[in-house]
Amino acid sequence: MNINGQYFDGNGSNSQSAQLIYSDNNQNNIILNIEGTAHTPEKYLDFSDIKIESRLGHTPRNIHLPNNQLFTTIEHDKVDQLNKLNNGSIFSSIIHTLESHLILALFSLVFTALFIFSVVQYGIPKAAEIIASKLPYEDIGNHSLTILDETLFEPSILDTETQKHFIKVAKPYLDQYQDIGLKLNFRSGMPANALALPDGNIVFTDGFIELVEDDNEFISILLHEIGHIKNKHVVRRAIQGTTLTILTFFITGDLEIFDFAVAIPSLLMDLSYSRDFEREADLFSKKQMNSSNIDLIHFVNIMTRLENALQMKDNSNMASEEKETESSIPAFLSTHPLTEERLKLFSAS
Repeated sequence: MNINGQYFDGNGSNSQSAQLIYSDNNQNNIILNIEGTAHTPEKYLDFSDIKIESRLGHTPRNIHLPNNQLFTTIEHDKVDQLNKLNNGSIFSSIIHTLESHLILALFSLVFTALFIFSVVQYGIPKAAEIIASKLPYEDIGNHSLTILDETLFEPSILDTETQKHFIKVAKPYLDQYQDIGLKLNFRSGMPANALALPDGNIVFTDGFIELVEDDNEFISILLHEIGHIKNKHVVRRAIQGTTLTILTFFITGDLEIFDFAVAIPSLLMDLSYSRDFEREADLFSKKQMNSSNIDLIHFVNIMTRLENALQMKDNSNMASEEKETESSIPAFLSTHPLTEERLKLFSAS
């Protein structure tokens, strides 16, 4: 079997016509016959001396030889036969078959897209959940509150009696989860809010406490924050974000091109993960409220009051002409589910 092509000696870009000849009778099986010289030098090769690249459409096929030499040819069928004689893998022929048939190529594209979607939507969150479950609470996010105190928070200005009252209200619920070292804190320096830190610290801002009209409203949000810590949402989100970045690197091949077009899908997926964690914390709160015979309307009341307070603050910072054109943030760009969606959950039995 003779394969016609071009020979490159590895020392320059000039090529020479050549033949790659396979013979059963030759000890080395393969002869490289280079044409166009005063004499016709022949190089005797063995299968171990060559490396055949996979077939890619109708582009010239490269066969790598020792010492950076190269043989290229467009006689793909003969190269495939040579590869089979060498007990070559059928992988390259499968790739070529997929590339040569539109229906198979489209099927492969759809399969790949579904596979990536499944990994991102289900695989990464499940893996993060398993990894986070193996980490002890006391080793997660140490000094988080100290860092926030130095950068974001101010000391609480709530009077001592108010703080003692809510600490007393919270104690029975915090005591149920002594294994995760829960601790209640009060801070100012930011609008009405409540947040959970991975090391077990739960922070209520003064602005939030001022909105509370019933102790059960406070408890409903406290349980929500306990749900975040119990389920290690901060750690899981960090693991998922890191894994998503690594996956993007493997898909794109280079973090240097992690630009706007690449980063936006990753950001949207991270926001989706965040909304899922909020829903999980809401479900935790609802379940615990039902177990404690606390009417779910208390969560609805405090969330409605919080939403109104934040809207009033936003409106006070906007000029009148901006009010008319201001639109709400789309749901897919929010870190939390829409308040309406959350209230529906607590309105249902």
